[in-house]
Amino acid sequence: MVLFILCVKAELDGVETLSLLRNTNLCFSVRNPLSDYEVREKIIFINPSETLEQEENDREPAHHFAVKWDGNKKYSTLIVLDEDGAKSALKKLNKKKKKGKGDDEVDVPRDVNSDDNGNYVPILAMECRKVRVRIVLSYEFDCSM
Repeated sequence: MVLFILCVKAELDGVETLSLLRNTNLCFSVRNPLSDYEVREKIIFINPSETLEQEENDREPAHHFAVKWDGNKKYSTLIVLDEDGAKSALKKLNKKKKKGKGDDEVDVPRDVNSDDNGNYVPILAMECRKVRVRIVLSYEFDCSM
C-alpha cells in the first residue's frame, strides 16, 4: 500500500482559507506501478464520499476507484481517506519512519490558511493499492474571505 498525499502551495492575499470541497469531482491519471506504458488518463470520480458497489465475495475494502491491469487477476484500488483514515495511515507511516525508513513527517490533510503562505500544505490523502497516481486535479475549491 502506498499513501499518496496531495499538497498545495499558495499565496493567500485577501483570502482567509482555501479548502478542497469534500464532495467535488476529482480528475486524475494513474499508471501501473509494474509497467511504464500502462496508463489511464483523466479518470473522474464524482463524489469521494461515496464508494463503488462491490461484489458479495469481494475481499477488498470499500474503494473509490478500481482498475484491472492487463495480466492481473486482482483489481488495483484507490481510496480517498477521510480525516480518521488519514490519521491512522500517517500513524503507521510515522512508525516505519522512526525505524529509519523515510524522510519528513507529514501532517493530516487540512485547509490552507493565511499563516501557510509559501508553505506546502496537505489537502488530500489517498491509499493506493497496486496503482500509482500521476496527477490529481480538482476544479472546485472553497475560498473564505
